[in-house]
Amino acid sequence: MDWGASRYLTVRYERLRDTTQGTEDILPIRREGFSSDLGLPLPFGRRYRLTFEYKDEFVQEDPPRANPAVAYLNRSLAAVYTYDGLHYRGDTSIVTNGDFLRLRFENGGALNALNTTIFDLGGVDFRRNELRYSRFLALSNDNHVIGLNYHGGAYVSPRERNILEGEEYSVGGGTTVRGYADVEPFAVGPKLLVLNAEYRYIFNDYWQGVLFYDWGNAYTEPRVSVKDFQSGYGAGARISTPVGALRLDLARGSQWWIFHFGIGATF
Repeated sequence: MDWGASRYLTVRYERLRDTTQGTEDILPIRREGFSSDLGLPLPFGRRYRLTFEYKDEFVQEDPPRANPAVAYLNRSLAAVYTYDGLHYRGDTSIVTNGDFLRLRFENGGALNALNTTIFDLGGVDFRRNELRYSRFLALSNDNHVIGLNYHGGAYVSPRERNILEGEEYSVGGGTTVRGYADVEPFAVGPKLLVLNAEYRYIFNDYWQGVLFYDWGNAYTEPRVSVKDFQSGYGAGARISTPVGALRLDLARGSQWWIFHFGIGATF
């Protein structure tokens, strides 16, 4: 069992979508809050884990004003189930085969069942459910690896209100669909579907070469056409360092070649 807690303060520009007027604006948004998590191993084996998360966050325009367009409280509880069946190359963090599953269920504000309020944390009512599954296959030997990833999610808020980009899903950038600028995602919405495929060649314990193809979208309507999805493809390198794997990718989206840099694998 392990426990952790943190306080945070962020200020960044976010899109504000007016659900009643169908308009958008960009505002400086301040998020200040506290989060805590409690992780518990499950009796099935060391690869299985259940984590409970609590978040208390106040969201407002920065600087605050008398009649703000945005000022609300996010309080939520989440349950996260993970199965980590990944296998690595020796003592490194390089994945050679196996799979990884993560299910996350988050409830903010009031939790209702059978027309009865079980508890009310206060703040905005919402639900967020996510599924991520990754599968890695070694080809011929551990130097050639195929990686496949699925990430789906849905955010639902019963109240009609202005919705910030930070509450929904953004697609387009180095961690979703590569080939698009991280600061300008091509899609933002309450529903998410992203698929990634990578071929990885492991040169040694420090270097990997990668070819990849990404496809996905964030959307609002219950039904969506595959024509609305965007894709990106390209090549990159992974460099193992003491602070984690450095990720270098050059990707082509619908129009331009974009360079992405980050720490850690895309999946």
